[in-house]
Amino acid sequence: MGCSSCRNRKLYRLVLLTKNILSVILYKEYIGGAKMEYVNKDMNIMEAVEKYPVIAQVLMRYGLGCVGCIISSAETLGEGIAAHGLNPDIIIEEVNAILEKQGE
Repeated sequence: MGCSSCRNRKLYRLVLLTKNILSVILYKEYIGGAKMEYVNKDMNIMEAVEKYPVIAQVLMRYGLGCVGCIISSAETLGEGIAAHGLNPDIIIEEVNAILEKQGE
């Protein structure tokens, strides 16, 4: 398994993804611990953005205008992201990594 300090150490990776556009995704992996999840793809877009405004910046960076869309009050993050042909899991992972780094 490894020493206890190794199990508790956080690993950071930058992963380059190509899917129509080149994006840098921050991926965090914990050894011996669980990832902190602030948001998930089942959360309502409007409620999630109200609670964590940084989500709006991330969505806009991907070209998603979900924040200003009237549907955002009735649609989940996963539905909104997938409707634009993007992978919700990757974007949600990025948002959670940013929120954890900020200590939200």
